Amino acid sequence: MSSDKYGNPHVSLIDCDSVVVHAPTVVFGNEPPLGRAKSEFAYLSGFGGDSSYADKWLKQRFGMAFNDDGTLATDGFTFATITVDVENTGGANEDFVGGCENLATLVVISDEGSVSRISRTSYELVEEVAAPSRADDYVGSIYSAPANSHVNCIFAYAIPSHFATDENVYVMVSGKLFPINA
Repeated sequence: MSSDKYGNPHVSLIDCDSVVVHAPTVVFGNEPPLGRAKSEFAYLSGFGGDSSYADKWLKQRFGMAFNDDGTLATDGFTFATITVDVENTGGANEDFVGGCENLATLVVISDEGSVSRISRTSYELVEEVAAPSRADDYVGSIYSAPANSHVNCIFAYAIPSHFATDENVYVMVSGKLFPINA
C-alpha cells in the first residue's frame, strides 16, 4: 500500500487498474447546486419526501435550512459542489463505488493529523453519477463504467462557510486526498 507525503494511505474503492479517478474540482457558492430546488435535493429521499420533517431535522441537527427555491435560508453556510471524472481506460465495463461518502467527500485534517468528514457537519444535496448502477446493487452506489469512457460524477453539500477557505480542507476521492485551498 502506498501513501502520500503526509503518510495517509491510498485506499481505492475501485479495484481495477483500468479505472482511473482524476483529481476533483470543487466550487463553493451561494447558488443551489445544479440550480436545484429544495424538492430536488437528495436528502429528502431519506425522509420519504417529507419536506417539513426533513427541514426540522436539518435545522436541529446542523442549524441549516433551505428556501423552496433551493437557496440557503440560514447564514453561515455555503454550497460545495464536487465534480469527479472517472475514466475507464480498459476494453471492458468495470464497476466502481460511486456514492458520495465513498467516492468523493470533503474532509478536514486537524493539526494532529486526524481526518474528519465535513459531511458529518453538513448534508448531501446532490449525487449524480452519469453511469448505470448495477442491477443487483440495491443501494444504488455501485456503477458500471463502460469500456474506454469517462463518467462524470457530481456531489454537492451545504457546509459551514468557514470550510470554504480553510487550508486544511481536502477532497477525499476513492481514499486519496486532494487539497482544495492550498
